[in-house]
Amino acid sequence: PPKFPPRQWQVMKMVGILVFFDKYDAKLFELMLSQIWKDFHMSDGYADPHDADPYQSAMVAFVRFGSVLALIFMAIADLKGRRVVLLGCTLLFSIFTCLTGLAPNIW
Repeated sequence: PPKFPPRQWQVMKMVGILVFFDKYDAKLFELMLSQIWKDFHMSDGYADPHDADPYQSAMVAFVRFGSVLALIFMAIADLKGRRVVLLGCTLLFSIFTCLTGLAPNIW
């Protein structure tokens, strides 16, 4: 391995852990999507896109909207510092991930 200072190794470890949990969350969402649809009495839009439930489409669109928010957070990171934004986003990610387990319905 290259000769990195200890600080860079710490940063690489932290980013690695964050990427692991991000991918873990995305995979869980993918695996549980059909069960989520059943729990919220939504149709399976994969069978026929014309039968897709509007709530299902809204949910998927909302999740995909996170990509647009990433662009905004990148600009904020340039202004405020990457460490602050990364830790803030990690905190928000953790809080909202926990809150999804308490959701009584889609909204």
